[in-house]
Amino acid sequence: MSLKMSPKMSLKVILKVILKVTLKVILKVILKVTLKVILKVILKVAMYVATHQELIDSLPMDTLDMAFKYLYDDPMVVKPWTADTKENAFNSGIDARMNLGNNQFYDNVQSCYYVRRSLMKVMADAPMFRRPLSKDAYEDFLYELPPADIYNDGVPLPDARRHVMKHVFAQKSTTLYIKRYFPRKNAYQNAVTKLEGLNRENKLLMDITDED
Repeated sequence: MSLKMSPKMSLKVILKVILKVTLKVILKVILKVTLKVILKVILKVAMYVATHQELIDSLPMDTLDMAFKYLYDDPMVVKPWTADTKENAFNSGIDARMNLGNNQFYDNVQSCYYVRRSLMKVMADAPMFRRPLSKDAYEDFLYELPPADIYNDGVPLPDARRHVMKHVFAQKSTTLYIKRYFPRKNAYQNAVTKLEGLNRENKLLMDITDED
């Protein structure tokens, strides 16, 4: 015997999916990955190298590689929470507001996406988010190296990598980027705080518990 869900139950299932997939993904990625990993672990390594530049020749290569990742604006790295797929899917229905049956919930979800877009714009435009080593700048460093200092796959030899790191950490832009850690952290945290507040309000509006 098959069971049919009532319209109310169907709506609640849809709302659960929206809350779990949309809000939790955004919160987890921004808070757990960006704040806890990048801004705590790799930052400390970068700060150590920046304040001990005279030790670059003797520091372990994996330490320098970690510092490099903090400073390098890698175009191949994609932040999952910046994708518009779920927002477009949510807005694809012409009658999305009517189908949800709760204007405040609909407005709150739109506010979540607005917070996300606002943070993305700040990250794209604000100088404090501009990493000191772009892909083009890194390529320029590599072009200056003798061919014998580069492996066949294009990666510089360890001594050559140390040479590049000396130049990168000697730049004023590197020092400035590291010092702007707290403004960047505040921007992330402000976005997370707003999303958490909207998430709590949405659960109250639609009678959805943490267990749900």
